[in-house]
Amino acid sequence: MSEEKKAELKKRVDSIMQGATTPDVFRKVMKVAEDENATVNDLKTIIEHDPVIVTKVLSMANGAYFWFPRKISSISQAILVLGFNMVKTLAVSTSIFSGLSSKDMKSVNTLWSHSFIVGVASGLIAKESMAVDSDSAFITGLLHDIGRVVLFQLYGEEYLKVAGDTREGLLQREEKVFGAAHPEVGGWLAERINLPDGCVKSITYHHNPSECPVDKSDPAMEYLPHVVYLADFIVSDTGHGLDSDCEVSQNHAWVLKSIGMENKIFDILEEVRERVEELRLQECS
Repeated sequence: MSEEKKAELKKRVDSIMQGATTPDVFRKVMKVAEDENATVNDLKTIIEHDPVIVTKVLSMANGAYFWFPRKISSISQAILVLGFNMVKTLAVSTSIFSGLSSKDMKSVNTLWSHSFIVGVASGLIAKESMAVDSDSAFITGLLHDIGRVVLFQLYGEEYLKVAGDTREGLLQREEKVFGAAHPEVGGWLAERINLPDGCVKSITYHHNPSECPVDKSDPAMEYLPHVVYLADFIVSDTGHGLDSDCEVSQNHAWVLKSIGMENKIFDILEEVRERVEELRLQECS
């Protein structure tokens, strides 16, 4: 029965791409994302006609994470400076969240803020540890919880009830009710939009990086799940109790050691706090 439920969920996730209730721009962005032969101009043409995506992408491109010396004022500039894959991912994530606009906006905004800040934290950890490419880390961190967004889009209030107010037991609750937990659901979507295999695996295993199969043919991505796991942990706890957690948890200790961050974690934590405050000030201005 559980396998049938899982198969049905996967069908529903696939249906999001073509569903009649899905915004037209989302379907177009997803089509470009899935097309390995898509060009920069294909993406630019779609994005330019959606003011919500334009505003969000430019806001993020000019945000506290990227630190460009001059203001990026157009999608063409954003693609030139950030690169095709980065802008594609920003557009996909923005269009997915835009598709939730008719639902509980407080929950949508909370999911968006958490996802973006985890992206920022992932990029910072990647830069400090030099374990993985920082852009890949940012993209993966931004999309790490995209499975939660998809489940919310499919089930609405029912998903919010299952998710509850605590992370403890969340994966088990999701799997029991819907057939699969949000990391696996997010992995399905990441695969559909042709993200690199390392990103797909990192989204799928961001709660349990020790279980992620290692791809020896792509050693640059080996530690990406560790980076995203650590970023998610830092942001979810917002620093409260981090000292004791990092000291007593074998899983945290293993992740920290794997990317050479045993003695740097609190410096990163402080920088994440500073960036989060900058982002909040931006949102309020």
